Amino acid sequence: MNLRPKLSLLRSEDVERIISSAYDLLATTGVKIIHAEGLQILSDHGASVDFSTQVATMPLDLVEKCLKTVPSSLEFYKFEGDETVKLEGDTTNFVLDSAPIYLLDSETKKIRSAKTKDMIEIIKLVDNLEHVSCMTACVVPDDVPISLCDVIRFHQTLIYSNKPVFGGAFSIDGLLAEIELLSVLAGGKEEMKKRPRVFMAANPSAPLMWTQTSAGNLIDCAKNDIPLMIIPIPLSGGTTPVTLAGTMVEHTAECLSGIVLSQCTKTGAPIIYGGGATALDMQEGINAEGAIETKMMAVANNAQIGKYFNLPTAANCGRNDSEMFDAQAATESGFGMLLGALAGINMIRGVGMLDHGGAVSMEKMIYDNEVCGMIHRLINGITVTEETLAVDFIKENKFDAAGILGSGLTLDWFRKELFVPSKDIIGRTSYTKYVENGSREIFIRAREKKGQILNTYKAPAIDKHTLDEMKRILSEYANKKGEEIPEFIFNY
Repeated sequence: MNLRPKLSLLRSEDVERIISSAYDLLATTGVKIIHAEGLQILSDHGASVDFSTQVATMPLDLVEKCLKTVPSSLEFYKFEGDETVKLEGDTTNFVLDSAPIYLLDSETKKIRSAKTKDMIEIIKLVDNLEHVSCMTACVVPDDVPISLCDVIRFHQTLIYSNKPVFGGAFSIDGLLAEIELLSVLAGGKEEMKKRPRVFMAANPSAPLMWTQTSAGNLIDCAKNDIPLMIIPIPLSGGTTPVTLAGTMVEHTAECLSGIVLSQCTKTGAPIIYGGGATALDMQEGINAEGAIETKMMAVANNAQIGKYFNLPTAANCGRNDSEMFDAQAATESGFGMLLGALAGINMIRGVGMLDHGGAVSMEKMIYDNEVCGMIHRLINGITVTEETLAVDFIKENKFDAAGILGSGLTLDWFRKELFVPSKDIIGRTSYTKYVENGSREIFIRAREKKGQILNTYKAPAIDKHTLDEMKRILSEYANKKGEEIPEFIFNY
């Protein structure tokens, strides 16, 4: 096995001090949980709950007991049934981000509101990006009722993608409708559990609070054995201390509080230790997703602390602050994803993102896919064997390079050793050829590639009866909300 390069930013004693401080917060200050059932569950399992203030304090023995029952490894399957993603150890996977409302238009190169057509194109596109292993609907389209948007997004992702799915809901009943859709597609709840395809998200609110919706979704995921990514989004200097260590203490406490609630709901409920601690830009007053401190906290927080607990990990490493797909966007996303991979984060979010996580670009998704491929090559390391040392080959050829290119060694090894990016995206030609080909800059090349990929898309083979059942679930959910599903949603 090759040496896997590894990055750490905290000493082991630093990790333990942050965790100890988080334990102290949970046992003394506690967490506000605006969910009656959640408070009762915690009370029944040994937490001290003040129902009038909705605050639960969690003793150390309860937290440690709950940590012992969280699975250390998760696996996810394609619609067709093949296992494709493992979250364990230092495996690294990439996924889009979850809920931007804007899109960089491919034709005008201006940011605009996202539509359902855009969302479907994103799903189809990413289904064919080799190095992006999981799917999410990504955008929040403005041409469907907002009260139905979360369930429609999930429905469309299941319909159009074959990959494992990163989902989420904006309401408690929305999540239950999504679980029903997933169950129908999987062939029943037992099949859904046997070959898990979906992981969901729940976000505590800094500082130290779970809303009715986020707590409810966490509880319902635990009850239904749906893996859940806990995603605190503390803002250094805004909602948490300006110090990175102080922000990480609160982030850790919020993650641990969600773990306790999930395990008290159902022992062994699968959890992903996620989050996106972010630096606050003190000049603009905005979340600095591309800031080096944001990336540092991902490495220290999500990788080192999450791995200390032996949990699957995730982080928002791929976000950036650029308004356009430009050098800043590529740089901030690229080094963020690289740092996250070097730290061994299992699920790296942010492929295709722009504008502090508020917008997305399909062209940047295509570019980021190549970057993800390079990162995978890096963390696979360098193979050192008798064959790769090639001493006999060197002796045989001596001072003559004439036969090296066409040799058996080259033909056997060049694809194993060298990552070959798409020549349409990662330019390795000469300037002369670049000019001869029309001096097409990266955005134009990626836009052309997008059209090629979409033309090769093949939909999952879902039978008509299952599609009709999913349509029924979606339509009944809309009726309960007093809304109608736009007919174009069912134009498969």
